[in-house]
Amino acid sequence: MISFEKKILIIFSIILSIGFSVINGISIMFFKNNLEYQLYKEAHLYKTILSEIPNIKLPKYFTLSDSIDTEKYEILTFFGGNYILLDKRYKLEKIKTFGINLLIWEAVLTITLLFTMYITIIRHIHEREENRKLLEIFLLTITHKLGNFLSSQRLNIELIKSKCNIKAVERLEKAYQFIETDFRSSLQILKKISERKKNLKIINVKDIILSTLDLFSDHIADKKVILDLKDFYMKIDPIDAENIFHTIIENSIKYSNKKIHIKMCGDRKECYLFIRNDILGMQKGSGIGLKISEFLLSRYGGNITTRAKKDFLTVIKLKR
Repeated sequence: MISFEKKILIIFSIILSIGFSVINGISIMFFKNNLEYQLYKEAHLYKTILSEIPNIKLPKYFTLSDSIDTEKYEILTFFGGNYILLDKRYKLEKIKTFGINLLIWEAVLTITLLFTMYITIIRHIHEREENRKLLEIFLLTITHKLGNFLSSQRLNIELIKSKCNIKAVERLEKAYQFIETDFRSSLQILKKISERKKNLKIINVKDIILSTLDLFSDHIADKKVILDLKDFYMKIDPIDAENIFHTIIENSIKYSNKKIHIKMCGDRKECYLFIRNDILGMQKGSGIGLKISEFLLSRYGGNITTRAKKDFLTVIKLKR
């Protein structure tokens, strides 16, 4: 598997090669035309001189002859009954020398640019990797401490339950179960974020919603849940899908009083998921879970909008 930095260098090298090839072609054509023009002017200058000084010695690349070998020479002008000829090898040698010099300088420039870009990319990747590792360590530290805290609280609840049977204990246990579910979901998100690849699969959103509701069966036992679902298949990482719908449905259950209505509608390409719940008192969350869900869903072309009036409405747009 080609690494990211190598892909960038290959693409950059291809772009440089194409760009320099175009520049080389234009430069060589310009040099060739300019050389031919200069040689033409020089031949006419010697023609004028020959009319005054017939015995003047011509440069090696010019020949005065009454016949022509078209494979070796080309005609520049006439003088009397003779031709002033140009040795084609001279012109080709000049163009070749110019082209080689041009390629050498471009090679030096290309290597310098690629090396500079490579060092810059490597440094950036190392810094990003270092920051990612530090963030992972920080988050793992927090999750470890929170996990220990939850474990101790579970033990405390069991001890209280063994001695008491009051509604306060039930509420405490219910709150603990919500926190524990959140904690496990957060661990899954952190694990997924640390991975660079998506494991895309075609899933049925309806099945994800039903399985998520099944996880909260104890919490919705005393609520009226209305379902109007349909099959809708989309390509998404299953863990991302679980995190998205788990968070949104959990919020709907957590902050609802007695009623939750979930409806799906759309066509083969798009689907809209409406989740409406009545509002329990003045409770309000931090909105972090919703932001995480919005971020995860945006990677698959979807979005989330919310509206709070008499009821709280969450609209989720999904794309196949």
